[in-house]
Amino acid sequence: MKTLKKKSLFFALLLFLNGIGSFKTIAQNATTNQPNYLLREYMKVVPGKENEYLKVEKVWKKIHERRIKEGRILAWTLSRRVYYGTNSPYDYVTTTVFKSGKEMDEAASLNWDYIIAGLSPEDLAIVNTTGDTRKMVSSQLLYQTQRVQAEGSIFKYWQITQVKAKQGFGADLEKYEAMMKPVFEEAAKSGQISGWRFGENLFPRRANEGNYYRVIITKNMEDLLNSEKNPFVSAAFKKVYPTKDWKVFSKAMNDIITILDVDLWERIDSAAN
Repeated sequence: MKTLKKKSLFFALLLFLNGIGSFKTIAQNATTNQPNYLLREYMKVVPGKENEYLKVEKVWKKIHERRIKEGRILAWTLSRRVYYGTNSPYDYVTTTVFKSGKEMDEAASLNWDYIIAGLSPEDLAIVNTTGDTRKMVSSQLLYQTQRVQAEGSIFKYWQITQVKAKQGFGADLEKYEAMMKPVFEEAAKSGQISGWRFGENLFPRRANEGNYYRVIITKNMEDLLNSEKNPFVSAAFKKVYPTKDWKVFSKAMNDIITILDVDLWERIDSAAN
């Protein structure tokens, strides 16, 4: 039965959440300025079924909107990977935001009846095709500690940079990035970017992979390409820290990290308070 198959897929997710929910006991409130936890799930769409997959995510968005309204999650986003080859392990990413491990544990108590409650017969038929349209190839848990978001901005492109701090320099990198927050706030205020994120990659944790991530968010490709040239960062830094030298600061920060990977995602849909 398709319904039973979809139940199995969802319960696999619940088991995953149950396993990670209590790993770190830092409770945060739901305000956007507070640290929170991001569950990223990487999807490989079945060839020729992209339109069907997007219809599936439209229905799941309704479910996530209900979870947001009930305080079970803070936000949900669907993103498409941009500029990748046919051998890429994933095409789309869903990101679910939790305010603490408590909500992750509570997610494990959700059952199929809760998931399908209120869905029309048409929506139920679509959600039952979830496993037929895509494969969840991997998942990742992140701890987001810094966030800048320009009010009323359009969030279209997400430049994701994977960073590895040198052994013993993680705290120093976190300090540098905390100093950069007002710089990106200034850049967002001037309209050069829409947002910025920084945080820690928690699980899975491997020696050859990045232990931190950065995100630059822009409203269009032109702003993204301009951000690559990086003049806005130095100008904003000088405005925020008039007595500090940007070249000295950036060299000190870059000397303790290795940039492993830079990826580009396009936001397709989202739900939040």
